[in-house]
Amino acid sequence: MRWLSKTTSVCTGSWWFAMAAAMISASLLVFVALLRGDEAGRAGLPTFVNIADEAHVDFKCEPSKTSRKYLIETMVGGVAVFDYDGDGLLDIFFANGAALQDPMPAGKVPDKADPRYWNRLYHNNGDGTFTDVTEKVGLQGKFYGQGVAIRDYDNDGRPDIYVTNFGHNILYHNNGDGTFTDVTEKAGVGATGPAELRRERQSLAAGQHGGNGQ
Repeated sequence: MRWLSKTTSVCTGSWWFAMAAAMISASLLVFVALLRGDEAGRAGLPTFVNIADEAHVDFKCEPSKTSRKYLIETMVGGVAVFDYDGDGLLDIFFANGAALQDPMPAGKVPDKADPRYWNRLYHNNGDGTFTDVTEKVGLQGKFYGQGVAIRDYDNDGRPDIYVTNFGHNILYHNNGDGTFTDVTEKAGVGATGPAELRRERQSLAAGQHGGNGQ
């Protein structure tokens, strides 16, 4: 800053030169500050290592790509981390796509029968590994998954799962015994009308309305 003050006072007859010198000086000071901060930041930054294989989380998102490049192919899947069985450990749920025909016939629904397209729930074993319990808990799913939200919709103290799909949304009730039941029709939240079927449900958010715990 002493150099900056001296330069400015000497160049009073050329204000533009003084301004240029001030800008250069300021830029140098900012650069030095950023450089020092960047070095300090790199020294203290955490690092991440992919441990999916060691943790036995082998999920693969399957968009079922076609030559038609349907819009839903770019918006497949979703993930939620929550404790579904109340053991104090965070489990992982993945929403997955479904098989598309190329081209897709009018009125045809994406097929999720092949296990490669199933949604997946991984139970946290508490030792750094997970177990795929999808079939055991009944969460293979239907339709083409595009999002997931976790919420205790009926205030029974257990987290339930709501999956948005191209074709039909699904609400899974947590039975409290390690299994889930599809209660979509009963709850009236399938969004299955003709207009809704033509939309892609690419995102989802859950919250509380009215401050009543619901």
